[in-house]
Amino acid sequence: MTKDFTAEFHRMWGRILSRKPMAYGRYADGEVALMQGRRVDHTSQAFQVDRWDSIGNELTLLGKDLRETLYHIEPEYYYAISCQCCDSKGQEWLLKEIKQPEENITYSNLWINRNYKHFMEQIEKMTEPIYLISNKQGSEGLYPFDVCGFYPTENQCVSYWKNNKPEIISDMTSAAKAFNNTLYFISAGPLSEVFIHHLWLSNPTNRYIDVGSAIDEFVHLHKTRSFMIEGSQYFNKECEF
Repeated sequence: MTKDFTAEFHRMWGRILSRKPMAYGRYADGEVALMQGRRVDHTSQAFQVDRWDSIGNELTLLGKDLRETLYHIEPEYYYAISCQCCDSKGQEWLLKEIKQPEENITYSNLWINRNYKHFMEQIEKMTEPIYLISNKQGSEGLYPFDVCGFYPTENQCVSYWKNNKPEIISDMTSAAKAFNNTLYFISAGPLSEVFIHHLWLSNPTNRYIDVGSAIDEFVHLHKTRSFMIEGSQYFNKECEF
């Protein structure tokens, strides 16, 4: 499977702008670790930057439920997965699990690294109101787009999901049904994928897009990743599928 990094960005961004219903979940090393029941400790970026961990070597409830999100076969459901240059073993495992055709599979890094500047250019042009699901700090965020609804999440996603799953699913159902034909941006770490799964099941007329850390400069009001810094290694990194 050969996919040009920049061309894929424009293909998928064009799909979003078409306003046709879609779901777009992102699965990288953190999500794979949880689905495989592997430890995510305090030396990881997940903990040091995003403030979540999974310190037991066991399959958590979030890991189990993340696996359940891999089996959509609807033509409007897209999976963004690890690339060869960043996590080849994770990509190999995900490709065995996901049953979607090639055109429904793309890079988990699509909005970041070398494509981050394209993402920022496009986001500044947004005129469509967006329903935002992000870290609770995002309630004080400054956005270049209109926010028509906001749902806050916590940092410690593993325990947050374990302790609040029924309530969260109910909240996602309500959030999905609040609007039709609307664009939703989700930036909630590994929770994003279970959120998108339940949002889609509740109302498949909308577009549910995991934008990950690409909107951190708006949510947290500062740069959280090196790919955001011009001249850094990752700012110019072109991933290879």
